[in-house]
Amino acid sequence: MNKGLSDNQVEQFHEQGFLTGLRVWDDRVVERAQTHFRKVTAELESHGLDHNDVNGWWALNRTYWNLCSTPGILNCLEDLLGGDLFIFGGQYFLKNPGDGRRGCAAKGCPPRSGYNPSSAWPGGLVG
Repeated sequence: MNKGLSDNQVEQFHEQGFLTGLRVWDDRVVERAQTHFRKVTAELESHGLDHNDVNGWWALNRTYWNLCSTPGILNCLEDLLGGDLFIFGGQYFLKNPGDGRRGCAAKGCPPRSGYNPSSAWPGGLVG
C-alpha cells in the first residue's frame, strides 16, 4: 500500500520519469521556506556569494533539512524508491523571470570541489 502516491502516479513515474502537481506543503510552510530562503540569500549576498555557491544545503542548514525530511516528501519517495533513503545532494534552484541567466555553465561556475558534508554533520546544522 502506498503512503503518498496513487498507483497511477507511481505507474506514471516509472513510465515517464517524472510527476507534477504534488502538494506536499501547505501555504504556511511554503511561506516560511520562502522567507527563510530570502534571509539566507541576503546573508550570502552580503559576503559576495549567492545560493548557487553553497553545496550541501541539507548538511549545513536545518530549515533545508526539515523541508527535505517532510513526511509528505518522504512518503512519495518511499512509494517510488523503497524505504532506504538518504540525502545525497541538495540545492536551492532559483531563476528569476528576466534575469538573463542560462544556468551554471553560462555563469562560469567552477567545477565542484571536494566538499565533505560529514565535517558539518550533525553539529554544523544551522537555521
